[in-house]
Amino acid sequence: MKIGPGWCEEDGRHSGVWPEQGVRPKARRGGILAGRRQPARKEASGRGRDLGPHSGWAGNRAGGRPGRRRAGQAAGAAMAPELFLDLYSPPCRAVYIFARKNGIPFALRPVELGRGEHLKPEFLKVNPLGKVPALRDGDFLLSESVAILLYLSRKYQTAAHWYPPELQARARVDEYLAWQHAAIQLPAANVYLCKSLLPYFSGQPVDTTKLEQLLGKLTPSLQHLDQKVLVARPFLASEQLSLADLIAFTDLMQPTAVGCDVFQDRPRLAAWRARVEAALGPQLVQEAHRLVLQPRDPQLVQQDPQLAQELVQRLQERLC
Repeated sequence: MKIGPGWCEEDGRHSGVWPEQGVRPKARRGGILAGRRQPARKEASGRGRDLGPHSGWAGNRAGGRPGRRRAGQAAGAAMAPELFLDLYSPPCRAVYIFARKNGIPFALRPVELGRGEHLKPEFLKVNPLGKVPALRDGDFLLSESVAILLYLSRKYQTAAHWYPPELQARARVDEYLAWQHAAIQLPAANVYLCKSLLPYFSGQPVDTTKLEQLLGKLTPSLQHLDQKVLVARPFLASEQLSLADLIAFTDLMQPTAVGCDVFQDRPRLAAWRARVEAALGPQLVQEAHRLVLQPRDPQLVQQDPQLAQELVQRLQERLC
């Protein structure tokens, strides 16, 4: 099923010490929620250059085609991978942050799920499943955030701490990546959809009973991270930041951004969040989360009520 912002990519499976249940959010105001500065946008896609959240895909704003690049773009940038992202989506933010943090050259192709752009024929040529993130590197197409992160890490030989070469350290990262889909990503996204997206498209108040049920599904996994995993080490898989931390961080920011603070009353999880933000860089974290932290434009629903009705139906089916 394809749906608007916050839709998870895939189901996950239980692995090792990671429990199968979901999680509950609460948290303190702090970190990137405290200051919502909007970073200056620069139109560049080279290594170490700043890519604004909506630079790149001319087709979204100016009627161009997905494969068409901006006039005057550097010749070298034409060889850079294209990343099809909606920064409302946690997996998309993880890919975006990883590429920016590691100075990986890329051309950003924004895909607005709330406008149904993931269902348009031009995007379905990139990913027939109609999901983001997606990558196009020449003639090579790739979907699923974990696969894209691993592809970029290998192609650009990023620092070893992201995906450690040592057998057991790598296995710990793999363990979290296998566990998180159903335990963290899905329930955290559902909280966001219930609290923010469904009321936005339907015009109805938040269903507080349903919200509490969804938070309850998230709680066991949050408790596991706070009371088990982070007791043993400062990060989820090792002594250093890894792909596991990046993916978990963007997932847990989704409900937190709409007032369901998953870090509140969980001191180890809150301290972990601060360590991850510091390691990634507060400015980059703020840049990637700018959209999800600001109110949605109410005129979007009015512009396409048929699309809004379709999204409401899909959201209700998912959350029932």
